[in-house]
Amino acid sequence: MNVRLKYCAFPHGIIRPVSSKSISNRALIIDALTNFACEIENLSESEDTLILIQLLNALKSDSSKIELNVGAAGTVMRFLISYCCVAQKHVLLTGNARMQERPVGKLVDALRSIGATINYLGKEGFPPLEIIPSPITGGKIKLDASVSSQYITSLLLCAPYFENGLEISLEGSVVSGSYIDLTIDTMRRFGVEVIRNENKLIVKPHKYTAKKFLIEGDWSSSSYFYSLAALSEKAKIELLGMNLESLQGDIAIKDIAQKFGVVTTKITNGILIEKKKTILPDSFEYDFNLCPDIVQTVIPMLVGNRVKSVKLSGLETLGIKETDRIAALKCELNKFGIEILYDTTGAVHFEVKNLVLHNGLVATYNDHRMAMGFAPLVQKTGELIIENKDTVKKSYIRFWEDLKSLGCIVENCDI
Repeated sequence: MNVRLKYCAFPHGIIRPVSSKSISNRALIIDALTNFACEIENLSESEDTLILIQLLNALKSDSSKIELNVGAAGTVMRFLISYCCVAQKHVLLTGNARMQERPVGKLVDALRSIGATINYLGKEGFPPLEIIPSPITGGKIKLDASVSSQYITSLLLCAPYFENGLEISLEGSVVSGSYIDLTIDTMRRFGVEVIRNENKLIVKPHKYTAKKFLIEGDWSSSSYFYSLAALSEKAKIELLGMNLESLQGDIAIKDIAQKFGVVTTKITNGILIEKKKTILPDSFEYDFNLCPDIVQTVIPMLVGNRVKSVKLSGLETLGIKETDRIAALKCELNKFGIEILYDTTGAVHFEVKNLVLHNGLVATYNDHRMAMGFAPLVQKTGELIIENKDTVKKSYIRFWEDLKSLGCIVENCDI
């Protein structure tokens, strides 16, 4: 089922965006390592988090071999690879067709080097995997940090339970470094310190302290409402549960949207965002290395505001997400008369010359961020159809309802 959106003259209201999926999934792995002794409040309602909860519960089984299917949940796959090694369970770990195209080789190599027994059941370097119980000694490893921060997080979360702890020497340029900061902060809140020494991360053997833990609001999910405000003539939206001191990298949307007249104010239970009149920039250049998940929010915002010249870098990880996000953006932007080009550094740039703000169908490629990122563009097109409305369940199951509560017209359609 698709969804038809229509222009809203004045988006306004109070909503509570979903809680952070990133923090929720980190806290759930830590909880499992404490033998589920923590009390975690305000867990994310995302499909990824629900899958992780289900699979962690499945791992409590006494079966001689446990089969786990993560579906499309990349974070869950990567976090579980390390956790299953520590849990000392015989596990067959797989996912959907797209998941079996997403690489895990560097993480598997790192775990093998410290004692893990992991076999590929299909293509070398990719799921599905067989994990066989074996002692995880820990020690020193080298890891290419330019591929995915999730490999680093997966290892760090479980490192306190390796026999000799872990020392990771990071090689190459670190991508999505804010997510590593988030991991280290979450571990610290449960009593484990990560020592940083230049390009090294050191975790000594230690046990997490079980405790009550409140998950804050998700800045990735809040980014869509910033875009909605930036693309509107006026807007006034309260976002409850949001933390202006958050370590989530996607908090960058606050400063980006400010360039387009969106002002953020701290209130008692969250933040207030308001659209103010401003002179829009003719050009925009930004490095998304710390916040790649808001690229699909920002690009439609730039297009709708007719920013003439755009150059974006830090997009190296987008090709191995739920879809090849650069390819997906290129296809959909072509419908608006925009051609994405690459330069020799791998940055993306485009110039808006013959912009056609059509009101037709936006394909989503089974990617939740394509659906939510393009939705606010209706403020400039007047009407827009988003393919496969249910794809948002992966991270924000209430997205369409929250959008509707702000005054936007949201209707199911079969087109």
